[in-house]
Amino acid sequence: VTVFGADSGAASIMALRTSEGARGLFRMAWLLGPAVTFNRTFEDLSQHNRAFFLARSGCKNDTCLRHMPAKAVVETYLWKDEPSFRIRDQNDLPIQGIYPDQLIVLDGELLQRPPLEAIEAGEGEEIPTLVGTTAQATNAWPGPDDLFKWNWNQLSKYVVTSLDSFSQGIGHEALQKYNASQHNDFVSAEEVYSSMVSDLRQTCPIDRMCRTLANATTSALYRYVVTTTPSTPNKVHFSLDVLDVICQRHMRSSKRTPVDRD
Repeated sequence: VTVFGADSGAASIMALRTSEGARGLFRMAWLLGPAVTFNRTFEDLSQHNRAFFLARSGCKNDTCLRHMPAKAVVETYLWKDEPSFRIRDQNDLPIQGIYPDQLIVLDGELLQRPPLEAIEAGEGEEIPTLVGTTAQATNAWPGPDDLFKWNWNQLSKYVVTSLDSFSQGIGHEALQKYNASQHNDFVSAEEVYSSMVSDLRQTCPIDRMCRTLANATTSALYRYVVTTTPSTPNKVHFSLDVLDVICQRHMRSSKRTPVDRD
């Protein structure tokens, strides 16, 4: 059995690698953009539910919750107001002091500590693993709604405001590294932003994760980054999240002869 997962699904596979209950159930894994931070405990989750969901429901105990109609439960769910599911924060440039909780929970039973810590301690199962990301992964759900309209001045101001919250000058240094200039005819402000955020939020952290796996295990590990873009005009401009899977499924179902850019 080969298990496959993208985003939170990939993070779940990392958790299963260190779970005693999952030993021997699969022999290979393909991960797309796994979350690498596991910073939420069961106690944190319980306090969060009491502070937010319970208060919003109007209930004071579990008996009341169990008798809530399904429609009321759905209406009580916080959706975009849910503090731990601020997807925009996780798909945007980091700002000092804003660090969203991850959805993966260290429950003390299935997952007792972060998977990488367990694997480094020799507790993880030896499984050949393929790990992939895309160069502009966060372009699928970017932080700013009007990103596609940005000019270079807007990009520069946004990058400097965000990254200089850590240390003055980092923003300008980042812009130079990504050749973010109105004189660069090969990339747009949107592409620079998407590449920068994807590197900070996904590509570089996952590179570090892979180095840890490579040093702590003897099983095969393969790492790739998709940089290609669609060969025909459509709404997808860059190498956004799970583009590799979309292309693979399309190629398997299409009789069209691939071109060099596919």
